[in-house]
Amino acid sequence: MIVDLSEVAGSRLSVTTGICIIGGGAAGVTIAKSLLDRGIEVCLLEAGGMKLEQEQQALLTGESIGEPVKIEEGRFRRLGGATGSWTGRCAELDPIDFERRDWVPRSGWPIGLDDLKPYYRSAEAMCGFTEPWRPSVPAFERLATLGLPDDEAVTPFLWRFAPKGRNRYQDWGERYLALLKRSRTASLFLHASLTRIEDSPHDSRVHAVVATSSTGGSVRVQAQHFILCCGGIENARLLLNAAINAEGPLRSIEGIAGRYFMQHPRVRVAEVSLNPAGVALQNLLNRFSVRSGTEYETGFALSDRQQRSERLLNASAIIRYAPRAGSLRYAIQQLRAGSPLRDIRLTMPSHGIRPAGLCREVWRYARGVHPLLADPVATIVVDVEQAPDPASRVALSNEKDLFGLHKVRVDWRIADIERRTVAHFSGRIRDMFARHGWGAFVPINDLDHTGGLTREHLLESYHHIGATRMSDSPATGVVNADCRVHRMANLHVSGASVMPTGGHANPTFTIVALALRLADRIGAQMRLN
Repeated sequence: MIVDLSEVAGSRLSVTTGICIIGGGAAGVTIAKSLLDRGIEVCLLEAGGMKLEQEQQALLTGESIGEPVKIEEGRFRRLGGATGSWTGRCAELDPIDFERRDWVPRSGWPIGLDDLKPYYRSAEAMCGFTEPWRPSVPAFERLATLGLPDDEAVTPFLWRFAPKGRNRYQDWGERYLALLKRSRTASLFLHASLTRIEDSPHDSRVHAVVATSSTGGSVRVQAQHFILCCGGIENARLLLNAAINAEGPLRSIEGIAGRYFMQHPRVRVAEVSLNPAGVALQNLLNRFSVRSGTEYETGFALSDRQQRSERLLNASAIIRYAPRAGSLRYAIQQLRAGSPLRDIRLTMPSHGIRPAGLCREVWRYARGVHPLLADPVATIVVDVEQAPDPASRVALSNEKDLFGLHKVRVDWRIADIERRTVAHFSGRIRDMFARHGWGAFVPINDLDHTGGLTREHLLESYHHIGATRMSDSPATGVVNADCRVHRMANLHVSGASVMPTGGHANPTFTIVALALRLADRIGAQMRLN
């Protein structure tokens, strides 16, 4: 059953179900599919519609009062959530990411990598991988043959890309809509914004939630379990709003929800004018298209050993290659981006156009193989982990949205350990480039002192982590090791907001694994009941 609340203006609907999932992004869709596959009744409340709508996106506005956060970007009120702009880049967290590190205050997860490993394997199928992940790829083997990297501080790292067919992005709303339509145990409500969580002073349960549309239609859902899956910022905002009028234990999260907000600070640390030997790096460190099998990308990470010895955070780096302005490939990119033909400028190479090289590129393109640029602009991009900081937080502003809920105020902090990590890691990469004569490494201004983590150089990663973090105690987090809200019997949270630390890897693959783990636990409870 699919109901669009915007089309039932003024109606007051009521539903009783087994599980109520609030939010239809990667976490919500994963949990819904997992529970529906077990025959469990599910009601999914999605704040948006099937596609992006300006009115819905306008509800994401808020304040950024710390380091710059583009609050309206990277978040999407629509079925599928951020998967509608997700390229499918996947990697597991490292073992060190789960550890309590004495040089990283408040680090450590209440679960370990071994607890998540089985769900990472299940997440591969959920993300659409059709073959098991191989531990090595041809580019890794070529690196090993050359003895690279030759620095104990730097280790090769591998990302895989979930298949997306002919589409540019994943879009799980479109992918899994048919499942929601045909399932006899699923009900999907669109344009259903959570406006109230009903608890009680007499017990630790949520008894119902209310979702409302901008046209006045609403639905009240009673369920055995409620799962909040609305994204790394919105999860915290909704809980903080709910705590204001809570009558039971839910009120106690007011002081902790929203704290420890993190991202993956991302920065272009340098451009490299590649020498002929450096141009060949495109066959070693690149995003590799493949005609069949799993597309992948290779780069570097800061080694576990170096993190420990230098008391640093986790970090990774990739090389982006781009055609130079005036080249034929650059002109093609401009045309694809919609630039008018009159604005295209071509510069003839000094050696002229080489037919053999042009034919080779056409042949590579036809085979689905990554391009090799003769004279690329090479940029090194670093992603760094953040240390948990309670002062870095998602809070409520005084301004309210059209549903009467407080909008969000984000105070994002960046600490010295993040700056030191980027500076150190970039320095080791620079030394490696110099040793091998790959090219002239031209760092950004003040890299050695700031790590480039300044307003001038920061890039958005849209990885919103930690604001409803997992912990052993309600004093240091919002949910327990099973992602159930502390002191609550049937309210759960899923998404990157439950991650106590973020490592350097893109979080969506871990979000899916954690969602599958939560679905497993709730499914087991439902069987017992």
